[in-house]
Amino acid sequence: MVVAATLPVKDEAIPDDLDIRERLARECELSGERLVAQAKARTDELRREFERAKRAILNAVEAEKENIDVTESTPEAYDIIVQATKGPYKGNDYILYVDIHRRKTCLIGRSTGKKFRLPFGLSLPKDSEISTTHAELRMEEDGMVYFVDLDSTNGSRVNSRSLEPREPFLLSDTKPSAVSIGGSSFIFSLAKRN
Repeated sequence: MVVAATLPVKDEAIPDDLDIRERLARECELSGERLVAQAKARTDELRREFERAKRAILNAVEAEKENIDVTESTPEAYDIIVQATKGPYKGNDYILYVDIHRRKTCLIGRSTGKKFRLPFGLSLPKDSEISTTHAELRMEEDGMVYFVDLDSTNGSRVNSRSLEPREPFLLSDTKPSAVSIGGSSFIFSLAKRN
């Protein structure tokens, strides 16, 4: 009876005329086949779940790309708020404009020519220490704005750093920059335009 209790339940695939050893070998073979079939079925199920999850993640990423806030993309234009803090223009405020497509530069200097008129330039004729064409603000394709000294006679300083002629200095779009040219000092603040 002990042997009968350890024998597998009668299976249609196992003939009755087999001895115990043959019967156990056949049962092991069938169990192995069932195990392989179950593993394959589970693997297929997991692959389907993976594909569904992958599609869901890709769809979520695509939806997130569509919902990205415009402020996170490359800015195409800035208003540059200029506040005079020292010199003959102390107390005056100016708004300059740079645009990546139409007007990439603003000239700053003593000149009163058309290129130095607001909002695309800044004319400072009362400060004799400022060169005729002293500096420029330049917007690059990556949306960054630079202050560049155009080989002025008396030089330029940004955030207490003396600039080399034609050396672009990146202006922060998150905090104001202190700019000194000639006998005047200014605070430059960038504001993204929509």
